Amino acid sequence: MRKNGIFNRTNGVYFDYMNVEIIFKIAAIGILITVICQVLKKSDRDDIATLVSLVGLIIVLTLVISMISDLFGEIKEIFNIYL
Repeated sequence: MRKNGIFNRTNGVYFDYMNVEIIFKIAAIGILITVICQVLKKSDRDDIATLVSLVGLIIVLTLVISMISDLFGEIKEIFNIYL
């Protein structure tokens, strides 16, 4: 099975590229939340629309925070930093 990424021959570590899929996921979540908010605002449910937008923001932040955590893990692995 072939992986997408960079193989370091000196230490045998395989680093993955950042997939474009995550950008599409964030865009899809944004579009979906925007449509839902617009429908709710047209039906005079502004309070629920605000809650939906906050939930969308929390979902996207969860994705981004997990990516940042993976980034720091790879940096620690590259420089052999063990704390």
